[in-house]
Amino acid sequence: MVTSTGSRSLGFSRTDLLSVVACIGLLFLLVLASGSATRTGTETVACQNNHRRIAEAWLAHADDNDGFVIGHNGGSGGNASFPWGESLWWEVDSRFTNNSSVLVHFRRYIGDEASIFRCPTDRFVDPKQRVAGWRYRVRSYSINAHVGVRQTDWGGTFPTYRRLQDFNAPADTFVFMEEHPGSINDSAFATDPAGARNPPSVRLIDVPASFHSRGAHFGFADGHVELHRWLGTRVPQRVVGGGGVSLLVSAPNDPDAVWLGLRAAHLR
Repeated sequence: MVTSTGSRSLGFSRTDLLSVVACIGLLFLLVLASGSATRTGTETVACQNNHRRIAEAWLAHADDNDGFVIGHNGGSGGNASFPWGESLWWEVDSRFTNNSSVLVHFRRYIGDEASIFRCPTDRFVDPKQRVAGWRYRVRSYSINAHVGVRQTDWGGTFPTYRRLQDFNAPADTFVFMEEHPGSINDSAFATDPAGARNPPSVRLIDVPASFHSRGAHFGFADGHVELHRWLGTRVPQRVVGGGGVSLLVSAPNDPDAVWLGLRAAHLR
């Protein structure tokens, strides 16, 4: 028979156990962070694909309608009166989850896939909307206020674009973009092209979203899509149910307000 002559314990000490617990906790946090990063990356890619598909449908519609483009006022020939999607607010109203409203002009090209008009990251609803069972509102994207109209209240002497041939710089003129949930009200996204050419006077009229690491996607008139990240402090704003975003504000020398205005409309 073999006997032990020492008094050394064969179990774990308290320090050993604490180290194991700490390691397990660290691994758990790493797994959570990895999962969150993967989901964020997947949602970013999905949002990019949404913009590409909308751009393709927008261009196809123009080809089928003598070059007339879908704008925030709607329709072929530039004479339809209904907007591209309902205005969005924070009340409990079925219009704000109405898939048909965003499909009016696009159904022929994308079928009934209304989900492509919403960024997967955009799950912002007001508390009373959440109580009513809402998981999101129908739309995250808006259209450049200079597109599809005869004139715009913003932009001074800068042109508007009713037909594809009106775009004098299509690769530098955005059509679709992600708008901040507290700013998205109507379907038009307004900018300050004149102020962008004189940065001390530039204004931030509507506010873009910052869903993707302080960035938002933009779909341009030539069909390409960009993810642009904001450099200043005015655009990245917290989402607060019921509003909470200041619109039409002076933003002297703000790099993001300038970037938006330079890509919304171009003098001929």
